[in-house]
Amino acid sequence: MKRKGDDSPATSAPRVVGWLALAGVSLIAGIASYFHALAVVQAAGATPPVAYLVPALADLVILGASADLLTASRAGHQRPKLTMLALAVGVVVTLA
Repeated sequence: MKRKGDDSPATSAPRVVGWLALAGVSLIAGIASYFHALAVVQAAGATPPVAYLVPALADLVILGASADLLTASRAGHQRPKLTMLALAVGVVVTLA
């Protein structure tokens, strides 16, 4: 039976491997998403300063919304409606 706070190597190693795998997949997906969006924005005729900044916006909205959801969950609060909307819009913009 696992006790709260049990951070023995047998329980922490799989957790660390899981986090590293998730971080790797997230990094690859983020890079691919950025360069795809950059190509779309450049094809639309955006100038270089704007073209390099716009692709990061949707991913930053998703990151901020995810952080807010985590904070609300840890505090025992319900999911904020505006945060859910921001997350949905960020995902839709990323996939568009």
